[in-house]
Amino acid sequence: MAYLWLQKPLEACYAQLKTMRNGKEYMRVRYGTYQKSNYEFEEEEVVLLWRAEGLLQQKAMPQIKDIGNQYFQDLVSRSFFQISSKDKSRFVMHDLINDLAQVIAGDICSRLEGDKQQQFSNLTRHASYILSRYWRPSLTNVVLVDILPRLGYLRVLSLSAYSITELPDVFEILKLLRYLNFSHTDVKCLPDSLWTLYHLETLLLKGCSMLQKLPSKIGNLINLQNLDIRSANLIESMPFGIGKLTNLQRLSDFIIREGDGCHMRDLKYLSNLKGDFRLSGLENVNCRDAREAKLNEKQGIDRLVLHWSKKFEKDSRNEEDEERVLDSLCPPVKLQQLIIENYGGAKFSTWIADSSFKNMLSLELRNCKNCKSLPSIARLSLLKDLSICGLDEVHKIGVELFGANQSNAFASLETLYFCGLPNWEEWDPCEWDERTSKFPSLRELSILECPQLLGRLPTLLQSLQKLVICDCRRLVVSISSFSSLRELRINGCEELVDEFCTRGYLFEKSDS
Repeated sequence: MAYLWLQKPLEACYAQLKTMRNGKEYMRVRYGTYQKSNYEFEEEEVVLLWRAEGLLQQKAMPQIKDIGNQYFQDLVSRSFFQISSKDKSRFVMHDLINDLAQVIAGDICSRLEGDKQQQFSNLTRHASYILSRYWRPSLTNVVLVDILPRLGYLRVLSLSAYSITELPDVFEILKLLRYLNFSHTDVKCLPDSLWTLYHLETLLLKGCSMLQKLPSKIGNLINLQNLDIRSANLIESMPFGIGKLTNLQRLSDFIIREGDGCHMRDLKYLSNLKGDFRLSGLENVNCRDAREAKLNEKQGIDRLVLHWSKKFEKDSRNEEDEERVLDSLCPPVKLQQLIIENYGGAKFSTWIADSSFKNMLSLELRNCKNCKSLPSIARLSLLKDLSICGLDEVHKIGVELFGANQSNAFASLETLYFCGLPNWEEWDPCEWDERTSKFPSLRELSILECPQLLGRLPTLLQSLQKLVICDCRRLVVSISSFSSLRELRINGCEELVDEFCTRGYLFEKSDS
C-alpha cells in the first residue's frame, strides 16, 4: 500500500518497483485506520516495518536499527516525511507524496476505503483497508477466518485498535510473518499456533487491557527482537522460556510475580536489550536473583524503570531486603534516564549518585515512602531533569544532596520538581559556601504540596525563568534576585516578597 511504499530507502523503492513489476513478490496486507496526511507515525514504527519487509541489510545485529534510522532521516531531509505540527516526536506524509506513491505503484497497491467497492488486481501485492477514524473499527469473521488463512506470503499484519476479542488459530499457515501488531485490542489470549512463527521479529501487544498472560511457548519465537506489553496490565508475570529469546532487543516490561523471583535470573541471557526497559514486581525479588540478572552488563539500555508494589501497609515491607535488592540492580553506566517507583528501603543505593553515570540526563524518585534522605546526586554533571515526589519521611534537604567538596553542584540541571513531601521542613541550599556554584543552569523550579516547608527559597538562581509554588503555606517566596524570571505561579504560600508589578513576566497568584 502507499503508506508502506514510500517508507523505504529511496534506492530500495526504485529497485523493488522493477522487481514487483517483472517478477513475483510476497503479498502483504495491513489493516489500519490510515488517512492520507492525517496519519501520524513514529520513526521506530516505520523502521520495524522496513525490517519486516526485508529492506534493511542484515549486517551485524546491533547495527540494523541504526541503518533504519539513517534511511528514515534521509527521507525526512528530502521532505518525504514531515514532522507533525501536533507532536514533534511523530511524523506525517504530505498528500502529494502519498498521491505520487499511488501513481507509481499502480495496481500493485490496492486501497479500500469505507464502503467503496474495488477489486484486487492480479498484480496486487500490498493492500490497505481504511475506515473512518471517528469510531473504533471492527472486523468480521470473513477477514479473520476466511481471508487471513489464504495469505500464506504475509509478512506484516496489524490489527491494532480493532474491536476484536479472539484471534483465529491459523498462524501455522502464515509462517513468513515477521511483524504482528495486536495493540489496543480486546484480545484475551493468544492462539497456540502463534508460537510456530519462528521467523517473527516483532510482536506488539501494547494496551491489550484484557490479555491475561503470555503463554510458556513464547520461547519458540527464537528470532523475536521486539516485544511490547506496555499497559497490558493483567499480565502478572513473565513465562518460563523468556530467557530463550536471546535475540530480544526491545522488551518493554519484565514482570515478576510473587514466588517467581527466580525468573528474574532469565534476564542474564537477554544481553542484547536496548532502549526503554521496565522491571516490575521487585518486592518479589531477593538480592541473589537481582544480582544474577546482570543488569549492569546490558549496555544498550538507556531508560530504566525500577518498580515495586504501591502497597505500604504496616510491616508489609522489609526495608533491608529492598535496600539489598536495589544495591544489586546497578544499571549500565551509559544509562540516560532512571525512574525508581515505590521503593521501600530507608536509604538509596550509593550507585545512584556515582559519577560514573556521566550520561544521566533525567532522574525521578517516586513514592519511596520510607526513604529518609536523598542521594548526593549533584555530582551527576549532565543531569538536566530531577523529580522528587511522594517521599514521606524526608524532613530536611541539604548538604547530603549536594555532596562534599562539590565545586559546581547540579551544573546542567534545568528542571527541578518537588511534589508531595508532607514532612519536608527545611531546605538548606548551602549558599553559605561561596566556593561552590549551585544550580547555575536551573530554568524551572516547582514545589507542590509540601505543607511543612519553612523559610525561604534559594536566592542564587540567576537562570530561573519559571517558578511554580502550590500548597506550601509556611513558605516565604522571595523572588527579588531572580533576574531572569518570566513566569510565576503562586497558590497558597505564606508570603510573596517582590515588586512584581514592575516585572514583565506572567504572574498568577491565588490564596485559595
